[in-house]
Amino acid sequence: MNRCFEEVGALVVKGDGLTTAHSRFPRLQPEMFTDQSLTAVLSSVQSVLSNARMESDRSAEEKSRVCGSLYAMAMSFAAAESIPQVWIDTGGWNALARLMKDENMGRTATELMLTAVASRLDLSSQVHLSAVMEAGFSSCCVSSLSRFRDHPRIRLSATTLLGSLCCNADAASLRRLISDGAVLALVQLLQQPCDDHDVTPKVRLALQQVATLPEGRAALHHRDVRRAFNVAFQQPENSTSLRCYCGDAQKIALLLYGGSGNDDLLLTHEVTVLIHACLNSIRTVWKDDSADQAAVSARILADLCFINSFSDKAVSLDAVAICLDAVRACQPLRADYWLQDGFTGVLHALFALGWNDTAGGKAARTRFIHLDGMRLLMEVLGDGSAAARPSVVVYKVCLMLFSLARATDSVHAVSALSAAAKDVIRQSLSAHAAFLNSRDWWVKQKGSETLLRVLAK
Repeated sequence: MNRCFEEVGALVVKGDGLTTAHSRFPRLQPEMFTDQSLTAVLSSVQSVLSNARMESDRSAEEKSRVCGSLYAMAMSFAAAESIPQVWIDTGGWNALARLMKDENMGRTATELMLTAVASRLDLSSQVHLSAVMEAGFSSCCVSSLSRFRDHPRIRLSATTLLGSLCCNADAASLRRLISDGAVLALVQLLQQPCDDHDVTPKVRLALQQVATLPEGRAALHHRDVRRAFNVAFQQPENSTSLRCYCGDAQKIALLLYGGSGNDDLLLTHEVTVLIHACLNSIRTVWKDDSADQAAVSARILADLCFINSFSDKAVSLDAVAICLDAVRACQPLRADYWLQDGFTGVLHALFALGWNDTAGGKAARTRFIHLDGMRLLMEVLGDGSAAARPSVVVYKVCLMLFSLARATDSVHAVSALSAAAKDVIRQSLSAHAAFLNSRDWWVKQKGSETLLRVLAK
């Protein structure tokens, strides 16, 4: 068997690739395996891997033998359609992890190992999960992502495996993943080209699981992790993983920058950088790829601005004027400009900026009124009929009107509207009452009642 491993491994090492190896050695094809031969092959594979010296000490024959055994392992896993139990029982994971921890391990061998494991490992099984974690695969994945960040197949396999480990781990295993640097490794991956459309959702799901632990939330809020996200978010290329799925970008940003006690979060340099990046995107031309980035930036900015210190910083950077300019920039793009992706996000950001009772919140409301924001809101609201605007657009306008109406420093802007404008608002509240009443927060805050009371003045 060792001779067979050397022959097939020599093809892989030489660079002929897995396709050539597959065609030259039909007896290693998955459909040729029986249960008995599967056990025999895996036993031989484990013997080679367990006795293999470190990469720098191997002869050419041993390097070929190791690669060939890894190829046979991958075919065995494919034949079994899962990782065979015998592999776990005989310490196969430990043998693999020992090799992966070798900093001199070559790209081909690393790719073979990660691809075979990531494609077949059933981490919903606690037996598999415990064995993989005990072998130290979390640190192996983190190391592979660092060493081979420019190799798409290794990136994809390591991300798939690391993400699956995070999503299926118990509390103790999740703490080990966090300690091994999984959080930073996953976020740094977002800076790379998009290898697969599932990458960013996998990262997001893994980070959401990390956030269930106090240690995880601390890791997510670490400045190095935030900096890695900011780098990914600011990259101009549209092929990065983060740019592939803007919705995931918003959720990841909230994990990194949000928290349960939002009012008390500290303004840091990394927060300021992200606010700057969002505002720069919002002020760009809302067309093509720039529009996609502007849309997610508006949504992230809205999330950030419900945190008092973050909102005050955004106000100091003239976020109100930038958002109003963005609304105006959308108007000539299309007749139904209110349907532009991200348009309601900008309206929501304006509401978040003006909602706070801080000095920054007051400044935002004053700035909004000074820049003729009321007239713009009425344009967006239309004629007040049910068909004029979608309910979600009406809701976002009403939120901004409500934030002005509830504050003593800005209530006059609503009460001083013309009789015609007040009628349009009343008609909108009536036409979209069902939608508004389905918003628990709006009902709890008595939004409609407050607006109607101010409009009656």
